[in-house]
Amino acid sequence: MPTISTDRNIQLFESDGNNFTVSKLDIVLGGGETKKIQLEVTPKVIGILKLVGIRWTLSDSVVGYQYFEVATQKKNKKGKRGARRSLNNNLIVIKGLPKLTGYIECLPAKAFTGDLQLLTLNLRNQSEHAVKNIKMKISHPRFVIPGDSSDLDLEFPQCLRKHVQSDSNTVPEGTKENVKGSLFAFPQDIKIQGDATFSWPIWFHAATPGNFSLYLSLYYEMESTTDIPYRTLRMHYNVEVLPSLDVSFAISMCSSRFQEYIVRMDVINKTPSDSFALHQLSCVRTKWAVSTLPSRDSISFVETVPANQAVSCFFKIKDLSTSSCIEAADGSCGSDIVLSPGGSTDVFDVSRTPITDFHYQERHQQGKFAKVPRSLLDFILISKAVAVNSSKTEQLLSHHTCHCSALNQNPVWWLMEGPRTITHDFSKSCCEANIQLVIHNSSDHNTSVRVVTSDCMPEKSQTAPSHESASGQGGWYDVSLENDVKAISSTKGAHSQKQSSESISPFVWCSLSSAQVDLKPDSSAKIPLKVCIFAPGTYDFSTYELHWKVHSSESGQVDENVTSGGGQGYPFYVNVLQGA
Repeated sequence: MPTISTDRNIQLFESDGNNFTVSKLDIVLGGGETKKIQLEVTPKVIGILKLVGIRWTLSDSVVGYQYFEVATQKKNKKGKRGARRSLNNNLIVIKGLPKLTGYIECLPAKAFTGDLQLLTLNLRNQSEHAVKNIKMKISHPRFVIPGDSSDLDLEFPQCLRKHVQSDSNTVPEGTKENVKGSLFAFPQDIKIQGDATFSWPIWFHAATPGNFSLYLSLYYEMESTTDIPYRTLRMHYNVEVLPSLDVSFAISMCSSRFQEYIVRMDVINKTPSDSFALHQLSCVRTKWAVSTLPSRDSISFVETVPANQAVSCFFKIKDLSTSSCIEAADGSCGSDIVLSPGGSTDVFDVSRTPITDFHYQERHQQGKFAKVPRSLLDFILISKAVAVNSSKTEQLLSHHTCHCSALNQNPVWWLMEGPRTITHDFSKSCCEANIQLVIHNSSDHNTSVRVVTSDCMPEKSQTAPSHESASGQGGWYDVSLENDVKAISSTKGAHSQKQSSESISPFVWCSLSSAQVDLKPDSSAKIPLKVCIFAPGTYDFSTYELHWKVHSSESGQVDENVTSGGGQGYPFYVNVLQGA
């Protein structure tokens, strides 16, 4: 187009029949003024186009011509060249080629970390020939993932709720690791005709803070036969991702429940002036269930995280695949928990596209830096930006934390199961209690576990006071104030009393003192145990130890320094009452 600073009126008129069209420009020149203009010529047939010159008209009365000179080169002296005119007035006109232009509509130049948006890729074919076999290469699939054709008609973010999405958007469990990557092929039946437009949905997710250059390259072929079989279109965007919420998790095993954990979630708002509302916490895959602690009814969740503030929340997660999980049978627990008050039905589905696609991109990226020996589960925290203007569109953010593992996680888990209250008439006979020890192998190799029971556990330290070491022994013992006074007044008497208490134990293990079981990876076993009780009282049946050895999957060898370990029994209290 003409590059001049004044208003102009461009008209097209045909010359030399219908072989080409040229542009006409009307300009106004002031006294002593110079302007630079640009004219256009558009050939319509194949051949050689020769540019002869320019015709100009002054005030519709004087007509002048300026002819182009052929490119010449003169030599004034040896080794030196004179004035040079490089205009080539002969142009070879070939058959027109398809040309695609495109852009991503409303792609943000700045976004918060975790920002999730539904955008549109617009393409236009500026030629008369159709194009086909369109493919797209994305430089950062963590940020941009192509959607499905049905996503064009969705209303975001309402389309991500569980009761809205269709089953067609569910990602099968077996294909989640092979979700959309950097190369995307449009459906084969899609063709962009000449002078037509085409739109395709694009999902955007600001994965991590920083400045990023986003490149999209489109490959397309011509439907008609030409000398050039394909062409490419390249798009470039600069995106600045600002810090928002920093999310971390600490997981601890629960000693009183089998395959149950306590989770602490720490959230830090790193923005200087923006607030975010915590909406939903989800465990990836349906194996895990997340729920609040029993104190949830008396302690309210924090609705928003203000700027430069931090909050901590506590949850409980459990493995629904275990046969002993009652919640798995009645459906009282799920993999999602709503954090915002009054929003129990407003749950976003993290098992469907695009959240699951972006999650496995993050899982792959974070897996490169994971330093945990065994990954337990992944978390997805969904939050919303608190808008100052209520008319602003709802801004949704998803934060992905992958490869979380329990602190001090052992390859072997165990739990004592049995009655908590027993009623028996000791005037007739002693009481026999049947309990069982459930052992689970969480490692990826075969493991040998040996269980050793003892009527009283050995003392860990000989320097401990007598009343402290006595509290570590199993069974029933007297902890009245009178005995404490006697222990202070007479150390020798206390020692004699301790020996007397150990010599007459109120319960003994009736089963074998040692049992061994071999467990395959991710398998469990139950060891039956029996305790003989001689008097009513409250007893702690934790007087046992576990010793395990993890074997190599190939040679069966054991590395004593790495794969051997052990632990003492967890507290298991039973109330024994005197019956009538």
